[in-house]
Formats: sequence, structure tokens, C-alpha cells
Amino acid sequence: MATRVVNLKFKSLTDFLKRWDSEIKNRSLFLPPGTAADDLAAEFKLDLALPLGMRLGPFTCQVVHRGGDGSYGVQIPEIASSLQADIDALFQMLEDARDWYIENGEVVPASEVPDVTELEAQIEAQRKAPPPSSAANAAPAKPAGPRVRGLVLPNLSGQEPIAKGTLDNTSFRDLLIELAVQGISGLLTLVTSDGTKRYGFWQKGGPVGWRSDPIVPEETLGMLLLKANHITKEQLAESLQMMEANDTRQGEALIEMGILNFGQLISVLEKQVEFVLQSILAEPEGVWAFHTVEDFEERFINPPARVPSMLYRALRDHSREMPREQLMEKHQPNLDYYVHFDADTVEIIDEIKFSNAESKFLSVIRSNSWRLRELFTVTNLSKSQTACVLWAFDELNLLEYRDSEALERYLQRVSARILSKVRTLGRATHFDVLEVHWICLQDEVDIARDRLLKEFDAATYHDLTDDLSEGIQRIRTKIEEAHSYLKVKRNRMAYREEIVEKDTILNSADLLAKKGEMAIMKADGREAVMCWSKAVELVPNNKSFKDGLQRSRGLGASG
Repeated sequence: MATRVVNLKFKSLTDFLKRWDSEIKNRSLFLPPGTAADDLAAEFKLDLALPLGMRLGPFTCQVVHRGGDGSYGVQIPEIASSLQADIDALFQMLEDARDWYIENGEVVPASEVPDVTELEAQIEAQRKAPPPSSAANAAPAKPAGPRVRGLVLPNLSGQEPIAKGTLDNTSFRDLLIELAVQGISGLLTLVTSDGTKRYGFWQKGGPVGWRSDPIVPEETLGMLLLKANHITKEQLAESLQMMEANDTRQGEALIEMGILNFGQLISVLEKQVEFVLQSILAEPEGVWAFHTVEDFEERFINPPARVPSMLYRALRDHSREMPREQLMEKHQPNLDYYVHFDADTVEIIDEIKFSNAESKFLSVIRSNSWRLRELFTVTNLSKSQTACVLWAFDELNLLEYRDSEALERYLQRVSARILSKVRTLGRATHFDVLEVHWICLQDEVDIARDRLLKEFDAATYHDLTDDLSEGIQRIRTKIEEAHSYLKVKRNRMAYREEIVEKDTILNSADLLAKKGEMAIMKADGREAVMCWSKAVELVPNNKSFKDGLQRSRGLGASG
């Protein structure tokens, strides 16, 4: 017996909020295999169980796709007022919890985070700056900066790196994406062309700290805050004295001085990590190696930097300055292939910070199976912007190009069309079944029938479920019935009078007559014949319509 009630449990509020943003608020949901004990009914009730005894539902859902592995794609036809009230209450509770944490000093509101606009501007300038020339690389070593205690390096003796390479190709960029995709923790060791050694501390796929030998003064926390006009030279000097006297880190000294609080320190550390990585990405030469490390002696308070987002922005901006011919040359070989996101990188793509327009374009890609050349015709972006975004994705190895659609997306696409057509058959007129206007002629009826039978031909599909195969057969039967009836003129005229108001028919005939007269004036015989023929069929006893038809035929097919 088909299952009509489903309970979906979420282990944490974070899990629910992720699904809310990506699926539920868009009135769709993916149910993994095993969600329902038996086959789901076409329409069923879904109940969402959240932590702490919270519950949303039950509410009505409809199955739009049945996977062969027991998974389902479902849609929510409408969000009832009672369900919306429960959703509003849940998010109000989350806002109340946030306010409580802020009032009790557990988190820092955005308004109290230091203004790091200047620091962000430096990072943006560093990202867009051209790579230093070889002459610059040969310049004297950087002057020694203030003495600060570096991060403690792990013992890697006897351990081979999992990857190594150079900065003069894409291997380093590929490494950064792979680390993010796999969520790998470890130590990056890098030696640039001027002999500077850098050590990057990676946690769960992103950098959380850097150590340089010798120290690069402009990358230290104090200097970054000074350049961002958040501290004065005197405060910088005082923090250095406190570090020396108390054997502390600069961030700790700035907190003790009352310049930063804990939340602000985390924000600035994130910017520092990103700034250093941008500096490294601008280096044209150097060698690197990466070792996995299970645990560091250090305890990092800032979250890992979102490396894919940084790389995407840099590549997108670079592509905007490329000649159009060079940009399109990259896409040319793949124009007739289907575009897919690599399954292993979907989470990475979701973490990238896109503009609103880019996010809409991402939704377009995911909405259907598109050949690359088709994306340039359905995009909400300009063709140039589309080419830039796709080029950046391509450079990051986030796209796959295939000869055919992925089975799941193929079934999702064809099932949406088939099931939508089936749902309309019960209330559809013969005109609706053939997808023609009620003001139509026999040749239009014939063309529509041939087009739809070609589209809904079981031989052109593959891997269809039984319900989809049955749906196609039902559609074809209705198409033949509608065509058989409407191809006869007297049937078409009588049926039209049954379903359309008389005044509407008369007004439509007058409008067609006016269009026909205009076509005659333009000597457009084809358009004139069509308009007058339709007017005559709508009102067959009108002598002026018959005269118009005779005059239009005298123009010939093309005029």
C-alpha cells in the first residue's frame, strides 16, 4: 500500500536551515532513499521533526520524480497560512536566541565589528594587482620587521607530502580546490622566488593561519590594522612592547589594550589570512608541498578562509579583461556538450559568494539540462558576463561536459513535462490538448498533432518509469482524439461556439479583418490570407470577410 504520511527528521537546526535555504523555501525537497518504508503516493503529507521537539507540518507534497534507488523529488504546491505561521514562529525563536547571545556577550553583532573597509580594499587591490616581474623578484630581501612569536610548526619528519608542485602553473590552484572539496587539514610549505618561506595552516579545507620566515612586516596583524586606520602608530608600538614584555601574541595584546574585543579579533584574523593568500597567489614563481596533519599544537579561533570564493572572484575579474575571442576560444570545443556541476564540488559552489545576478544564473544552470550553447540563449546575464562566469568555473574544474544528460536530471526534465501534460488532460479542451489557439485552421491543427506526437513518442525516451510510460500513452490517445475532431471544419466551428462566448468570437473576427486589410496594404499575401481565412471561419456569413479573402488570394502566397 502506498505511503501517505512521511516523517523527516533533522539532526540539528543547522541541517534544517541548509535545506530551508536550498530547497524548502523554494517549495521543493529531495527525499533520500529509505525516507519512506513503501512506495510513496503521488500526493502525501510530510511532517518535519526538528531538534528540541519542534515540528513543522504536516503539509501536502506531490511527487514529481521517483528515483530508481528509492529517492524522490517532491514539490510543495502551496504553503498554507498555518504552516507559514509555524515557520515565522521558528525564525522568530532563532532571532530571540541570537539577541540573547548578543546581550550576554557570547557573540558580537555586526555593528560592533571594526570597520575593515580599508583592509578589504587592500585585499581587493592585492587580488587585482599584476604578478611581480622577474626584476622585482630579484630585488633585495625585505627588511626585517618587528619580532613576533610565530605559529608552532608540526613535526613532519619522515612524512611524505600528499602533493607538491610549482607556482608557475595551475597545480597550486588545483590543490586549493581539492583541499576545499575534501575538507583536508594540514600544513602547506611554500618557498617563493626571493627565498621567503611560508607555512600555511589548513583546517577542514581552508587556511586559518600563516607563518613567514623571514617575517613580512606588511602582513602582520598590527600593520594591517594600521593601514586600515583602525589603530595609530603609537598603539602599534605599545602592542609590540606588550608582546615583548608578556610573551603574548599581538591579537592578545590589542584585546588587553581595549582596542579589540574577541569577536573583532576573529574578524580581523580572517581578513589577515585572506590577505596573505592573495599575496601568495600573485607570486609568479615558487615551489610548494602539502602534508596532512591531524591536529596542530595551535588552537585557531578564526574559521577557515573560503578559498574557492576568493579564487572564483579573481578568475572572474581576470576573464573580464580578456579579449572576447580568447574567452570564447575556451568555450568553443564544448558548445554542443551538456553542462554539469561535478557532484563532488556542489557544496563548494554553494559556499561561493555570488552576486544576485550570478546566483540567478546558477539557478538557470541547475533548473534543467542545458548544452553549453543553449546557456548563452537562456541566461539572465549578458553573453559576455555568461562567458566570464563559465570560464571561471571551468578554470576551477567545477564543470563537467558530457555527451548526454545525467539520468537523474533527464528524468526530472521529461517527467515534469509529461506529468504536467497529463494533469491538464482532464480539464483541457481539444484546442488545449493540441496546444493551439481556439482561432485556428486545419493546417495548424495538423502541424500541432504531428509536433506533439513526435515529442511524446515513447521510442525517443529511455529509462522511463511505468507511470511515465502510461502517461505518454494517455497523452497520445488524447492528441489523436482532439485532432480527429478538430481537423473537420464543421466540428471545429461547432466546438468553438460551445466553449467561447459569441461576442468574443465576433470581436476576434473583426480584429482579424483589420489585420487582414493591413496585410493587403503591405502586399503581404500570406498574412492576409491567414487573417481573412480565420475571420471567415469565425463568421462564415459575413460578405465583407469573404471579399477580403478573395482579394488577399489575388496577391499570391508571398505578395
